[in-house]
Amino acid sequence: MTDVVASPGQLERLLEETDFTSGRGLRVVSLGDGTCTLRVPFRPAMERPGGIVAGEFYVSAADVAFWCAMKTRLGLDDASTTSHLDTAFLAPARTEDFDCTATVLRWGRRLDRLRAAWAAYFALYRGLVLPCCAAFGLAVIALLAAG
Repeated sequence: MTDVVASPGQLERLLEETDFTSGRGLRVVSLGDGTCTLRVPFRPAMERPGGIVAGEFYVSAADVAFWCAMKTRLGLDDASTTSHLDTAFLAPARTEDFDCTATVLRWGRRLDRLRAAWAAYFALYRGLVLPCCAAFGLAVIALLAAG
């Protein structure tokens, strides 16, 4: 195991001082070698119709968590960025803070494969997105069949 080279306090200062993350109130919950969990505070601007947090905020949080996870090994001055991001929405957050964990799966010279492990978002994807896509597909087929 490699030593963690960035502390929670250092990462929180970086998050507060960096333009694309300042003002979000992100907090480091835990760190490890190549892993970081951030707490994302709920803001009313995150809410979509139906009272749930919009997916774009989960993806944004994952990207920032990846960035921090890389810095746990490569240091605060490292300029690495997220190169690949897969999402799995397990369950929705409803007007509440949520945690986002990112883990570096494999360290490479220039390409780090990363995965966000979210505890609560797949139900949203399975319960809302897939049925909407299926309904849209059926409507298109019906319109095409009608001529």
